[in-house]
Amino acid sequence: MGTRAGRAKPSTGYAFKRIQAHTARLVEALATTGTPPPDPTGDRWQFRLFDTLLLDIMQRKGETTRDIFTELFQHNPVERIFDFLDERTSWIENFQVMNSVTPWPFMRSIGQVVRGTPGKRDE
Repeated sequence: MGTRAGRAKPSTGYAFKRIQAHTARLVEALATTGTPPPDPTGDRWQFRLFDTLLLDIMQRKGETTRDIFTELFQHNPVERIFDFLDERTSWIENFQVMNSVTPWPFMRSIGQVVRGTPGKRDE
């Protein structure tokens, strides 16, 4: 049900808490207004961007994904990682997470996405 509703995180498949939050937003809006909320997901644009970049890196340079996740967990408290996956981090925490990994794969991915060629494998 959560995957069907688009609540599984595209880059990691993380879904459990996203499904719970989405359901709570729907129930609250329906109970108070009788209609679904105008933005039922509450998704923030920066997390869609992070997912897009990571998916692009996975497609082009999949072998670097393990290093990225290793750096994430080595340089961040696990609570911050889970909050990040839940999309509950502030811009400062997002910066801390992004600053904890090697930037070059993400910089190259931004270039690919801006040029409109995401997913093209680097040779």
